[in-house]
Parts: sequence; structure tokens; C-alpha cells
Amino acid sequence: MTERTVYLPGGKARVGSRLIVAVQIVLAVGLLAAILFSMQGNTGQKRDMPEQLAGMKLVKHLEGKEAVSQMNQLHGTDIGVTGGFLAEYAGASQRLSVWVGKTNGEAAAAELLRIMTDKIAAGNPTFTGLQKSTLEGKTVFSVQSREGRHYYYQSGDAVVWLAVQAPEPLSVAREALRTF
Repeated sequence: MTERTVYLPGGKARVGSRLIVAVQIVLAVGLLAAILFSMQGNTGQKRDMPEQLAGMKLVKHLEGKEAVSQMNQLHGTDIGVTGGFLAEYAGASQRLSVWVGKTNGEAAAAELLRIMTDKIAAGNPTFTGLQKSTLEGKTVFSVQSREGRHYYYQSGDAVVWLAVQAPEPLSVAREALRTF
């Protein structure tokens, strides 16, 4: 193989063709890995959404900006979530909808949880029977609606809302609490 001259600042250096090819291959592999890694977040399923939960299968999910948009649209305003996901599970006689809204930190999540609880406690025609309890080591609020039992709580920098339609909603909620 012939050597090529590569001019560098402050002078010139002689570099072999094999070294140049090797550097090009390393750069190409690195670029390909970066592209695949960035695509994984968009096309791969997140670990936070298991394929099965409480005997139900994951039938639908929405992530990222689309999930944030859906959460804001549901509330009719920007609720301050910066990320998250929506997941729907279904089984023979039960359904579970999971909303996980990530915020800018634990303090922001605590504030969002407080606002939600205050609005429900002030009177909400959709939700009744507000209760506070401890499940799986977490402070959990629950309410009833025509569609089923709902549980919501803070998990680190996120607020999680579970909508459960099941013969034993508390059992489903406990398993979801261990997961989300």
C-alpha cells in the first residue's frame, strides 16, 4: 500500500492508507450506532410499558410528544408535563389505562398531584368518592367514575393515573403500582 500525506496544522505528517480506512470505518460504525440508538427511542417499546400486566395484554401505547399532547388535550390546558406515555391494557373481563406524565422534577410532580387533588376535592361531576390511602408503600388517591375506579399518585418526577375497569380493581391497581 502507498502512504498518503495528510497536512495538519503546524506541519505535515505521513499516515498509511490502512489507518485512514480504519478511521473511516470507525466513524461510519459510530454514526450508524448513533442513528440506531436515536431511532430506538421512537420505534422500540419502553421498558416502562410491559407487554403484559395483571393478566392483560398491552393493546395500545403512545409516547413522547404525542402523549404529552394527549394529556394536555384531556385537561384542556398545559398541565406542565414534559414527557411520558399512555398505555392501554385489555383482558377478558378487565381493562387498564395508564397515563404517566413526567415533569421537571419531584417538586413539580408533587405540585401537579396537589392541583389535581384540590380540583377533584372541590367538586367534580366526573369523579366522586375521593379517598387517600397507602398502597405498595405509596400515597395513592382514588376516585370513582362511571367507567370504573381510578388511582393516581406521584412516582418520582412523574404523576401516574390508572383507570381500572375490573371485577377487582384494587388487585389490578396494586400490580400496576409495582410496575409504574
